[in-house]
Amino acid sequence: MSVGEIHYVDDDKCMVISQEGQTLTLRSFKDGSLYTVGAEPEPKKDVLDVGRIGDGPFKTGGEHRGMYKRWYKMMYRCYITEDITQITGVEVVPEWHDYQVYAQWFVDACAGLEDSIHTPRATVKRHRINADFGPANCFVNAPEAPAPYKPKPKPKTKKYTYYYKGAKLVVKDIDAFCEYHGLSRRCMVAVHNGNYKSDTYKGYSRYLESYSVVSQGEVITITGLYSFCKQHGLRYETMHKLCTGKRKTAYKGFSPVEP
Repeated sequence: MSVGEIHYVDDDKCMVISQEGQTLTLRSFKDGSLYTVGAEPEPKKDVLDVGRIGDGPFKTGGEHRGMYKRWYKMMYRCYITEDITQITGVEVVPEWHDYQVYAQWFVDACAGLEDSIHTPRATVKRHRINADFGPANCFVNAPEAPAPYKPKPKPKTKKYTYYYKGAKLVVKDIDAFCEYHGLSRRCMVAVHNGNYKSDTYKGYSRYLESYSVVSQGEVITITGLYSFCKQHGLRYETMHKLCTGKRKTAYKGFSPVEP
């Protein structure tokens, strides 16, 4: 306490007018009478020369470590002038220089929030950005917890099927296959889709699955089911089910082959 500060003596408002050692002389505002009292030593400031840990239930480590780091960072940004993150013109209210007071406010402010005092997601924000840090201007912001990580499914690779040297060839990675064998990807895709200018490209030709069905009492083989259906006005999905055994009843004169 220094000269000019206000002090109360038995509910009598007084002002400090002099100090000698640990003895203060105060003058009453009410009647001008003088009081002599002992000066209380200021608490030790052991954090950045401006703050103090204080005696209380809140620690600087363990489960309170995150809360202490927020308080320390707030003090650091307000009072360490050589730091580039300093907040110019903003201070911390005197009562929050005591970590125990700040910590109690923080715990009370977190009451009812899903976020706990230990998580780094809870942050102290100010209502007025140019005003000091203090209980009247600050609130605790606890954003929602991030959704659990879900790995993205690998994209399905399209398979390309060809006739090559009289055998069926299935290509799972057309890009790598063409690069390895020195083939044109554009031409190989065109062959697969039936859009190539000729029937074959460097020995590769379009592969058409063959199916057997019964028509007018005889077993016939259909090669190129899609083109066959388009030519005869048939529904491709229905014919494909019939040819693969998923449909057991006849469809427009076609019936599945009995096993």
